[in-house]
Amino acid sequence: MEPPSKRWRTPGVLHSDGTVVFDVRGVLFKVLSQTISARPSTLLANLLDDIGSDTRKPIFVDANPERFNHILDWYQYGEMFVPTGYPIPAVLRDARFFLLPDTLKINESTFVLRPTSAEQVTAAMTSVVTSSWPKFEQYVEDLIKQVKDSYISNAESAARPEEVVVGSGHREIRSHTQAALLCQKQHGRKAAVSKAAARCKEFVLAEAHRYSYGYYHCWSDSSNVCSQLRLWVLMAELGKRGVKCE
Repeated sequence: MEPPSKRWRTPGVLHSDGTVVFDVRGVLFKVLSQTISARPSTLLANLLDDIGSDTRKPIFVDANPERFNHILDWYQYGEMFVPTGYPIPAVLRDARFFLLPDTLKINESTFVLRPTSAEQVTAAMTSVVTSSWPKFEQYVEDLIKQVKDSYISNAESAARPEEVVVGSGHREIRSHTQAALLCQKQHGRKAAVSKAAARCKEFVLAEAHRYSYGYYHCWSDSSNVCSQLRLWVLMAELGKRGVKCE
């Protein structure tokens, strides 16, 4: 029979129930060891395989404990879901630190952890644009808040009857759910239900003005969005934070 010290010298802080404990800046996280070891070549898997670890203590990880659960979600599901408006750049930075794969799926969108030359140029352009946009972060947060408030308002109004057009223009009062089902029946596609039940928040960033030879567009808030390039940067940033723009 092997001596106790040798029997208990297993990779990482492996307990009798098959779990491992990570100490992330003082916050303890307990997870099945096989969940971590199933993702080889990542930082946590390497730490778990380190037979030099002190098996009597949790493995210390110098990372942000508030975002660590998202990392563990990736180990378990192969993707992450974060709340709308969550700082995805910070999550991507953590992912690089933990040696996750080059591509990462967050909220069903794919992100590249190690950008190509073209993506590096894009990042540089974005940095230049936002450097002369002092209220960029506040503007983005305000838009996201309006989106969230809009969806909450829609949800709160779900039980109230609403007016919909049926037949040849005749108007009828139907419940929110009935209106969505009627829309599906009229258009014959499931997308119509989503469109009727979850209305998207719209923002008017530019207005069309007519003159003698046609139309010209004027930016509604030129202190923020005053050019196509700023609009592009804004839409890209909202996309990174889980807000889809069309």
